[in-house]
Amino acid sequence: MELNGVIGRLYNGMDWIAKLVYVQFLWLLGSVVGLVIGGVFPATMAMFAVLRKMIQRDEEFSFFKTFWTRFRREFWKANALGGIITLLGFILYFYLVFLKAHGGAVSLILYILVLSITFVFLITNLFLGPVFAHYQLRFFQYLKMSLWFCLSCPFHGISMIGGLVAFYFFITYIPGLLPFLSVSLLAWFLMFMANLAFEKTKQEEAEEKRSI
Repeated sequence: MELNGVIGRLYNGMDWIAKLVYVQFLWLLGSVVGLVIGGVFPATMAMFAVLRKMIQRDEEFSFFKTFWTRFRREFWKANALGGIITLLGFILYFYLVFLKAHGGAVSLILYILVLSITFVFLITNLFLGPVFAHYQLRFFQYLKMSLWFCLSCPFHGISMIGGLVAFYFFITYIPGLLPFLSVSLLAWFLMFMANLAFEKTKQEEAEEKRSI
């Protein structure tokens, strides 16, 4: 039976929250199974795969089966991508700290340059999980495609940054939700915004084909 009106919206809202709590539980379980360090990236990519199906409203699917299938299948690839972006992040952080500690016009110009690269790098990383869940690509193409969306869909990327900031304040004011509804909530928003970018790109490509 389909519920309508206020009761229906309330039911759908509670159902949505319950699903996100369950997704977060799967993410935590996957991180622990992978001994935390080796499990965070595969668990995160698997979580995005579940959230993608949830957002696109696929027909009834098993959250558990979808999560663990992607977790096992993409374990090494996800960890390799995670290792690369972690290394690049440390390098950018090192240069930011190093250049900030040195005065002079040249250091200031380089600092602004590296800061701009870091901003692009951050948005690229926010797209990476959704791209990994949405597309079947070769290893380095995931990074290239994420960068492409960062540069070609600036509104969606900046919206992701805004969501990240809002999420920070939300968790700061309600820290009790951290174990239950934090990572999955942020990931849902990122996947939602990325899915809008994917659909926008798909429509533009379809229009280009029709115009040929």
